[in-house]
Amino acid sequence: MDKTICAMSSVFIGAPGSTFTEDILRLRKDWGSASLCDEYQGEEPNIVAENE
Repeated sequence: MDKTICAMSSVFIGAPGSTFTEDILRLRKDWGSASLCDEYQGEEPNIVAENE
């Protein structure tokens, strides 16, 4: 339900590297509700899992 609500919003700002964000942006594109203002908020993660 939360993805549907986010996908139906007028603008969506997500987090880079988030599968939730990728799902929302994909839904918005498929449904034709994507906005030119859709974007990622913040910086790219600076943690690389393989180095842990």
